[in-house]
Amino acid sequence: MIYHAQLKRLGRLNELLTKKPITPKIWRERNNGYLAGMPNQEAEKRYPGVYFNTLDMDAPFPGGETPKHFYNRITKAFESLCRKLECQEVKSNVLLVTHGGVINVLYYHLNGQDWTNKSPFFPIDNTSVHTVEKILNQWKITEKNTMKHCKGLLARSIK
Repeated sequence: MIYHAQLKRLGRLNELLTKKPITPKIWRERNNGYLAGMPNQEAEKRYPGVYFNTLDMDAPFPGGETPKHFYNRITKAFESLCRKLECQEVKSNVLLVTHGGVINVLYYHLNGQDWTNKSPFFPIDNTSVHTVEKILNQWKITEKNTMKHCKGLLARSIK
């Protein structure tokens, strides 16, 4: 089963995948409201000093969500997915294609660490793979930030 966040820039990925993905809004990156898609200079002019890491945990982006809501949305979605896998409502491996902010929240959640919007980011490269597996009744990250799927691509593109 394939889940991915609903962003236009991921649309091309759909064409490359062989199975039809499921695109629930729950997996999207943080909702930065009116600032979504706005060029940085315009955002700074219209909303000076409004950045994700400057918001209080209960303060939303203008027209968007709070950091606390973002964290709760992602952790609830993850726990729900885990339950579905455990009771075999979802009967296959799952590929979740999402964004760094979502992955970062999952790292904190799976490591049992407190997260805020001011927390440092775990290493998360573009297109990297992070594998989560259930081991001894606990969900754990078993592969972190791997790029094995890109091995050889650079060599082929240079030819």
